[in-house]
Amino acid sequence: MKRVLMLTYGAVSYAAFFLTFLYAIGFLGNVGVPKSLDSGPVDPWQTALAIDLGLLSLFAVQHSVMARQGFKRLLTGVIPEAAERIRASLKLEPTSADAWSNLADFERSLARVRDIDARVWVSFHHAGVIDDRATFLAKLDRFAGRIAEREAALLDYLAEPRTLDELIHHRFLYPPHAQLSFIDAAERRTIEQHLARLMNQQRVEQCAPDTWRRP
Repeated sequence: MKRVLMLTYGAVSYAAFFLTFLYAIGFLGNVGVPKSLDSGPVDPWQTALAIDLGLLSLFAVQHSVMARQGFKRLLTGVIPEAAERIRASLKLEPTSADAWSNLADFERSLARVRDIDARVWVSFHHAGVIDDRATFLAKLDRFAGRIAEREAALLDYLAEPRTLDELIHHRFLYPPHAQLSFIDAAERRTIEQHLARLMNQQRVEQCAPDTWRRP
């Protein structure tokens, strides 16, 4: 009976995560959701601000408190350890392409994942379910390495002055043939973060409004 309950709880949890992920795609791509990124305000700004602050506070508590070992020990005194591991799968880490994302936070999250004591890892980045730590770490390192590869490719492309639109359509995050509705927004956010970091490191300069190049 206990195994059936854990299986049911896990299935519901992963389904909730998957539906949330699909909604995020619809929100960014303005497809199939009642309120999307570009649909315009429908409430007073004070209401919108209160909702945003509430959601950010909820994320901060979940991100900073629920991930701590002390909280996990407390929680496993109430629910089985297997259920706690399923709960952890619902913890949404920042990504480098979200509208609210931060590249440095994303890299820190990838580094922290290496230290999580787990038996099974579930990935939405085409890796599926992994139950071997060495395999997981190898795939994680490959995934994390893509950030440096993307930055090197961006620097190479900026040997000549390029506008932001040119950079977006060149495709650094997705394959050149990819044409899904949310891709331009994801490319824009990712490229903007790389440009900001490279400018701070004085490896890229803005030579005209909306135009960058390598010095």
